[in-house]
Amino acid sequence: MSHFKRKQLLGFSYSLTSKDFIFGSFDKSTHALVTGMIEVFEVMNLTQNSIDGHTNTWIMKPGAKSRGRGVVPQNNLDDIFKLADSSKEEKWVIQKYIERPLLVHSIKFDIRQWFMVTDWNPLTLYFYQDSYLRFGSRAFTLDDFDPCIHLCNNSIQKKFLSSQTKNETSFAQGNMWTSSAFKKYLDRQGLLHKWDDTIYPGMKKSIQMVMMTIQDIIEDRKNSFELYGADFMLDEEYNPWLIEINCSPAMGGTTKVTERLCSEVLDDCCKVIIDKRENRSASTGKWEIIYKQPLVTVPPYIGVQLALEGKYVPKPTPIRKKLQAEADIDRLAKKVKSPRKPQPEVIVSPRKPHVQKQELKSSKIVGITVADETQCNMNYNTLVCKHSKKYDSALIPLL
Repeated sequence: MSHFKRKQLLGFSYSLTSKDFIFGSFDKSTHALVTGMIEVFEVMNLTQNSIDGHTNTWIMKPGAKSRGRGVVPQNNLDDIFKLADSSKEEKWVIQKYIERPLLVHSIKFDIRQWFMVTDWNPLTLYFYQDSYLRFGSRAFTLDDFDPCIHLCNNSIQKKFLSSQTKNETSFAQGNMWTSSAFKKYLDRQGLLHKWDDTIYPGMKKSIQMVMMTIQDIIEDRKNSFELYGADFMLDEEYNPWLIEINCSPAMGGTTKVTERLCSEVLDDCCKVIIDKRENRSASTGKWEIIYKQPLVTVPPYIGVQLALEGKYVPKPTPIRKKLQAEADIDRLAKKVKSPRKPQPEVIVSPRKPHVQKQELKSSKIVGITVADETQCNMNYNTLVCKHSKKYDSALIPLL
């Protein structure tokens, strides 16, 4: 963010939050401040205005469940904490809810998009050109959190298909559309370019970025592949938002739409995995490669041992600290009780006018009394030598 933009944002923020500002007194100047802040945020891409509403709704998903089981929207913080604490062993995924989704005939929908990873090093991604839409059963509203309105999973919506009084999706057989049917709908609205310019490229880019992010934590296993099912939603501006990615997506033909599409996807998978491997020019059906990463080579081994070996250091506890203190005390006690070497004793007589040999208390020490400093190049009256050969020749004449 540039210095000018930062200064501009701070000015807007101060003007709106100062004590002089009275909430509710929205005049032209206040409207200009709010508009200016929104414009700066949009230029800097710092907001999610295309999905945010006024209810602050979040959606909670159990981390280990699928097919929409246990998924609930919430807009109250206390209810969120209460539900999260209801099961200590359950892990939850909490996402900001798209409060302003794109609707078809006032019905919410999401998009199931297939993609495939054939190699993790180099990362190779295939994207299927066809997908399908899953619709809710009733008109979208945030005043009612009924699952038939907000959860588009077929396992949830099939419970409401038999209820003709509530089901408002007669335009979609089985509450599903193919992507081709959706493009025809956009074409009738004069918005077909939204699919080619925004929706389809946006989904491919999202998949590529996510796979590159997790590439380092995935175990690379050659001669294998993985088929994934990604769920997207569109906001009012036709921007795709990645909701989740499912490994091992359901490929059963539960409706006429999935019966045809799932069969085509599996047939085309064989073309990529088998035919393409034997013949590089073989057709891949509706699979298109959207990303192939350059090969990441392993540095050559030059024989230098760069590994570091550590030693486990146990975490200090009161018992370990007590044992360590006792060991230190025992070690000090043994050091104090150990016998010391006897210190040699030297008896030095008072200064006399002549040199005489002193009484030796130790056979290792020679005591010398020097009467006159001129007789020795030393400034001390006593010279002690401990078997030093360096001074033997100098001591003999004095003795």
